[in-house]
Amino acid sequence: MRLHAVPGDVLETAPLNSEAIAIWMYNGFNTRKEIWRRVFEEKGSRLSLEWSPALEDAEADIPPASPGYKPWTLEHETLWRIKGGSMGRVNYFYVFPNPNDTNRLDSLESLNTQMRRCLTVLQEQGVRSVSFILIPASTGEAGNGRSEDRQSAEQMIRTAGEWGSENQGNNDMDVYLVDWPNHFEGLL
Repeated sequence: MRLHAVPGDVLETAPLNSEAIAIWMYNGFNTRKEIWRRVFEEKGSRLSLEWSPALEDAEADIPPASPGYKPWTLEHETLWRIKGGSMGRVNYFYVFPNPNDTNRLDSLESLNTQMRRCLTVLQEQGVRSVSFILIPASTGEAGNGRSEDRQSAEQMIRTAGEWGSENQGNNDMDVYLVDWPNHFEGLL
């Protein structure tokens, strides 16, 4: 596993280096949900549900992807195949579950669990490169978002490294950690 810190906008950097974008989203003004909207509006992409083991019996209940749809509000992750549009190397869009639509995961352990699952799902699909943006998690330090973000970035790096070590024999994945505020720069 190779880790790379990449400053910038994930929709601009990922098409140059990644087969998948994995994102944790929430609703609200000027939030990460805008990335979902931009996939359709700026990139002209069409997405179709590709894989979600938790949905095997309920797959028919998921509406088609659209800019107004909020797949993060489901109880489980979804993996969308990108068809058409101009997404460069990107073939998949992995959406973490956030059914309560909160602006942070409830703990660093939850971040660890969800990121490991994402890497495993993508590996099973044959993905060899993925771009993440910061997955914010709560650390119990109320009112200290900057510290929580740094600890979340450190946890993402630890999780990717540990997962890579555990899957050494059957994985050669590049993980790109992308974010505007450069949460990952200086940590790698």
